[in-house]
Amino acid sequence: MPRAVHAIAPQPGGALVAVGRNDGDIELMVPSENYSVLKRIPGKSGKHLQQALAWCAGDMGQHRLIGCGLDGFLFEADLTKLQLTNVRETYGGPAWSLAIAPHAPIAAVGCDDGAIKLFSLEGDGIEYARTFPTTGSRVLSVAWACDAQVVFAGSADSHIRAFAARSGQVLYHMAVEAYGTEPTMVWALCALSDGTLVSGDSLGHIQVWDIQTGTLRQSLATHEADVLALAVTSDEQVLFGAGVDSKVSAIERVEDENGVERWAFSHSHRPHTHDVRALACMEGGGEGGRGGDVLLSGGIDTKVCVYQAHNFKGRLTKLWPFPYHQLPDKAATAQRKGNDVKIEKLLKAILRLRQIDVRLKGDDHLACAALSPNGAYAAVSTVRGTRLITFPRSRPTATGAERIQAGSMAVPRIAAAPAHKLAFAPDGRRLVAAAAGGRLVVTEILEEGKARVKAHALRPPEGGDGGGHDEEPCAQLAISRDGQWVAAADTCGGLHVYSLDTLRHHWAVPRRQDKQRGAGLAGLDFQGLGSTLIMMHADSSVRAVDVEERRSLDWPRLQPVGDELYLGAAWDPARPDSVLLHSHRALRSLKHELAPKATETAAVTAPRQRSDHMRGKRKLGQSGAERLDGEGDAGVVERYRPILLAEFVDDGELVVVECPWLKVVAQLPDTLYRQRYAT
Repeated sequence: MPRAVHAIAPQPGGALVAVGRNDGDIELMVPSENYSVLKRIPGKSGKHLQQALAWCAGDMGQHRLIGCGLDGFLFEADLTKLQLTNVRETYGGPAWSLAIAPHAPIAAVGCDDGAIKLFSLEGDGIEYARTFPTTGSRVLSVAWACDAQVVFAGSADSHIRAFAARSGQVLYHMAVEAYGTEPTMVWALCALSDGTLVSGDSLGHIQVWDIQTGTLRQSLATHEADVLALAVTSDEQVLFGAGVDSKVSAIERVEDENGVERWAFSHSHRPHTHDVRALACMEGGGEGGRGGDVLLSGGIDTKVCVYQAHNFKGRLTKLWPFPYHQLPDKAATAQRKGNDVKIEKLLKAILRLRQIDVRLKGDDHLACAALSPNGAYAAVSTVRGTRLITFPRSRPTATGAERIQAGSMAVPRIAAAPAHKLAFAPDGRRLVAAAAGGRLVVTEILEEGKARVKAHALRPPEGGDGGGHDEEPCAQLAISRDGQWVAAADTCGGLHVYSLDTLRHHWAVPRRQDKQRGAGLAGLDFQGLGSTLIMMHADSSVRAVDVEERRSLDWPRLQPVGDELYLGAAWDPARPDSVLLHSHRALRSLKHELAPKATETAAVTAPRQRSDHMRGKRKLGQSGAERLDGEGDAGVVERYRPILLAEFVDDGELVVVECPWLKVVAQLPDTLYRQRYAT
């Protein structure tokens, strides 16, 4: 089940967007590739729950991702090892807010004890520096002035205080409006380069303050409840606010008849059903990373929404918060949530019988998991290591369910290292793990219930055509149905194929010629029992290669279904000349002719236009597929959404696993009551 979004932080330059969820997981999205999730950093149960995320400039031009949480710790996210590092106590209890100084490696953390803590981010570490005098009330929001000489703190006592960054002395304080005896919470602060400070509070007000005098310039009652987040465009002409009333509002600079500048409400959207907890503006993120500023919002309803900042009235994009995993076998499926694994059995593709729930010791969330085709083994990995779980079978009960006692199999040290991706070969006796450092570890399971390493440290040759970086984590891992080939793609776009028979590197798949158009992979799969590898790119294009003959294959041109990414491919054994591509929103049946014919350009990029969803749409159960004009034989099924998994289990039998959105909403907390017309 997806989790609420608590923090959104675009990387300077717009190459990545970090999304922090309330279970501690951090997702790294790529705006230039339709906001596909490139990496995921698992969190811990009850620990390091992101309250705020921010980027800091590091050495060698790299950027570091810093975060804080209500568990009272400050940490850094390692983008290569995909784990949290440099974990430091805040020395002030729960951390409510975080801000990085402009052009300086200093982090200001607003804590529950009412004080701002400064931490030095020099080098590769995080070190405590000093504490400002306490405000007497928890610091809910922090912002640096553009010259980094003043730090502003919004508190839970109806006040905003200005501290001198060097001495920590309180320069002045600004009192926000309060009703009765209840104090007003200052949830959000945003400092602008024109000498103004913008605040959002629990009264639903967005207020503009003069930094030099500490006086109120303007107050706008734009929301019906608490304003939890603020964001501003790079030119500081449009300001955005959002909060508990699930509304995202835009405020623009205008000039009155006397030529005096002021802020005026422009437009609002209500794309979320619950509280909006995070807002962020990113420069150059529009139109696939090549347009103007974009606004991103996220909240309790788990979705991330993308808007064109300077065309806020236009159409927005909603990103599904679901990952995609290939079905490992015809008999069973595996689900992971936090540090739990659920194994379920499929009966005639329509019934599901839960076999066993496995709860791992410790508080580390799973980084990846895999289930063997015969359902006898499961592999799970956390930042602490990889474990192999066995499921010895016993006699079935009267209801048909099997009583199973899960066990653990000892594996050699090299195979117990943390993994980024796991996959079992079709024979169920070989486990392929994509470990840190770009290596693949192959573990063979023996009949007597022991495990030994068959081979390890399978690496691509230096200077190969496939590109990529050895230290980058694996993003996609696929094994052919005959167990002969394994394909591994890293997060930099490098794709390498290895032979499981010879345990050697076989081919570095050449990169696409148009790398600037979404070179990342959203899905990877082998066709049937052959050596054809299908690559689904993040720009909705698809290409195919024959890994055995090391050549590219022709692939029909596709018309995209909306803004969806193709995440996987399913092959019907009864129809080898067709493939079923699927995204979170739709299933697409496509007829193809994958002849062993070389082509200079294998990737065909889909046109950037919205297709007519009704054209070619058919109900599941109708024979054949309707023809789309100019597209060849194809049919689109949009009956199921969002689709988590789609795979053929037999001739003409397709398993589709969906998670109805109403099921997700039913598990969310209540929303703010709003009086509606005629109610």
